[in-house]
Amino acid sequence: MVVIRGALKIEIIRAMKLTGLLPYFEVVLSGDDFEESKPNPEIYQVAMTRLNVAPEETLVIEDSEKGIAAGVDSGATVWGIKDNVFGLNQTRAAKLFDNLTQIVKQL
Repeated sequence: MVVIRGALKIEIIRAMKLTGLLPYFEVVLSGDDFEESKPNPEIYQVAMTRLNVAPEETLVIEDSEKGIAAGVDSGATVWGIKDNVFGLNQTRAAKLFDNLTQIVKQL
């Protein structure tokens, strides 16, 4: 699995260590690894390359409009976490869920 976040990599790694999640992820990519941020799909394309998987084998879980666009434009299937606060356009997501628990049940 891969974690992709716009935050600084050092902050991502620290949070993942504190929560005990780091061992479950093979790749951690952050916005500081790339010149352009989402909606540029490069971050997802690099993740797929590093995992040696094709876009049609990839599921992206996103909550932001730009993240959904980046995932879709990378060729992956994108599931979204519904935004009920900011009015984000999430229509490009293949499916929308209220929370991560619902996504886990779908897997």
